[in-house]
Amino acid sequence: MPQESAVQPERSFGRSVAEMRPVTLTPNVMKNADGSCLAEFGDTRVLCAATIEEGVPKWRGASRDGWVTAEYAMLPAATNRRTPREYKGRKGRSMEIERLVGRSLRAVCDLRHLGEFTVTVDCDVIQADGGTRTASITGAWVALYEALSAACSKGRIKRVPLTGQVAAISMGVVRGVELLDLDYPEDSHADVDMNLVGSSDGRIVEVQGTGERATFGREQLGRLLDLGQKGIDQLLRSRALGRSASNDGTARIERTTTMAKIDIMGLDPSRTVVVATGNPHKVTEIEAILSKALPDVRFVALGELGDFPDPVENGADFFENALIKARAAVAETGLPMAIADDSGLCVDALDGAPGIFSARWAGEHGNDDANNDKLERLMADVPDAQRGARFHSTVVLVRGDEVLRGDGDCEGTIGHERRGDHGFGYDPLFLPADTPGKTMAELTPGEKNAISHRFHALEDLARKL
Repeated sequence: MPQESAVQPERSFGRSVAEMRPVTLTPNVMKNADGSCLAEFGDTRVLCAATIEEGVPKWRGASRDGWVTAEYAMLPAATNRRTPREYKGRKGRSMEIERLVGRSLRAVCDLRHLGEFTVTVDCDVIQADGGTRTASITGAWVALYEALSAACSKGRIKRVPLTGQVAAISMGVVRGVELLDLDYPEDSHADVDMNLVGSSDGRIVEVQGTGERATFGREQLGRLLDLGQKGIDQLLRSRALGRSASNDGTARIERTTTMAKIDIMGLDPSRTVVVATGNPHKVTEIEAILSKALPDVRFVALGELGDFPDPVENGADFFENALIKARAAVAETGLPMAIADDSGLCVDALDGAPGIFSARWAGEHGNDDANNDKLERLMADVPDAQRGARFHSTVVLVRGDEVLRGDGDCEGTIGHERRGDHGFGYDPLFLPADTPGKTMAELTPGEKNAISHRFHALEDLARKL
C-alpha cells in the first residue's frame, strides 16, 4: 500500500495517490493502418498505428518466425515548447522507448505463428503530460491486436498469434509520497521514477526504476510494485480500460479486449456459446446436457471473457429475466450465441412468492440467511398439507435472431427447520418430492443435479434444439 502523508498532494483530475488518470483507448482511428489506437492517459495522447509487411529483417536469417517492432516519436507541438523533428539522428530517449515498446509486445506474441511477416507499431505522441512510454505500450497492444485480428479474418495469417495482453503504468515518489500514474509536474519533481510493464497472466515484463533525487530500499520497491500492479490490473480488465466520456468508445475497447481473449483461448466465435454466469460448475452442468444437441460447440462462462456489469433484471417473469441476461451477454461479447437462466422458489401458500425476487426477497441481494428467516416467519403457522412449493427454472438460448426456451420444476414442500450443509439459497428448507425426508441441502451435488429444476429446464431446451 502507498505511504500516506499528513497532507495529501493535490493531483490532476482530483484523484487519490493510488488512482490513475482517466484512461481512454479508442481503436481503429486510422483508415489506412492495419490496426490503430488512440491512447489517452489524462492529457497525454499517443497515436499508435500497426502495419503488417511481408518479410522479416535479414539478420533473422533462415528463421521462419515473424517479427514485431516499434518506433516512437514526439511531435513538435506535443510539449509546451516546440520539439525539433529528429531528422539527423534518433535521440537516445526515443530509441530507448521504442525498444521498450517492442520488447513489451513481443513478450505476448508467438512469433512462430506470425509467420514471415513484420509488424511495426508506430507510436507518435501528439500531446505529452507524463507517462508517454506507458501510454505507448498500452495503446500499441490494442493496435497490434486490431492489425493481427484483421489479418486473420482476411486469411493472411491462420490465427491471432497473441498469448496474452500487455499494459504499462508509471509509479513514483514525489515529496515523500508514493503515487500511481505520474503526470508531467509530478514526474519532473519525482524523487523516484518507475515504470512497470505487466502481462495478463500476472507476470512482469519489465521494471524500470531510477532514484532521481533519492534512493529507495527493497521495502519501498515492493510497495511501488504493488501500486503499479494495481494499475496494470485496472488496465487489463476490460471494464477498466476506459473512463471515457464516450460510451461508444468504451464499448469498442471492451469488445476489442473481449475478442482478443476469445482469440487467445482458441475459440471459434461461430461455435462458442457464452454462458451468462461466472460459475464454472454451471457451465459444466449445461455442457453435459446440451453437448449432444449442440455438437462441436464450446461453452464458456461470461466471467472468463471480461469483467462485465450485471444487467438490470426488470422482467415480469423468469423468461424475461433470462432473456435480458442472454441478450446482454451477446451484446457485451459480440458472440452470436448465449445462454442464461433465471430461477426461483415459488411457494403455494404465498401465492407463488418469492418467485423472481427469490435472491433479494429480504432486501439484500444474495442474503440467504435473511431470505430463509423471512420464509420461516411467513410459513410458521401454515399446516403441512398447504406447504407445497417448487423451484422453477427457465433457460433461454439466443442464437442470432432465434430465441429458444426450456422450463423445468423441482416439486417439493417447505420444511419446518433448516437442515444440511450443501447447496445455497433456500435449499436447507426445501424438501424435494423425489428424495423424501431430505432437504435439498442434504443431497450430494450429484443427487441434486439429477432432480434440479435447472436440469429439467436444460433437458426441455435440448429437446427443442
